[in-house]
Amino acid sequence: EFLTSTLQAVAPVLTKWKASMEADDARSAADFFMEDGLYSSFRGDIVQGKDAIASEFTKVLPRMSGFRTSMVDYTASGNIV
Repeated sequence: EFLTSTLQAVAPVLTKWKASMEADDARSAADFFMEDGLYSSFRGDIVQGKDAIASEFTKVLPRMSGFRTSMVDYTASGNIV
């Protein structure tokens, strides 16, 4: 029951993430990160801060043609923010 209710709560967020990435919407995708958030690029670079992440996404998302997301596995424990 916990996993089911958690998945139902998280599903709309995952749907928005998927839409942002598939639409190459760098700002919307970066909005999922905290102001001082970290993103590890596919090159292994660490990008810090929402604006820097948006800038990175602006560069890479258009080159990621055919980008698709899906949930392969899911588990939850404790409080999820």
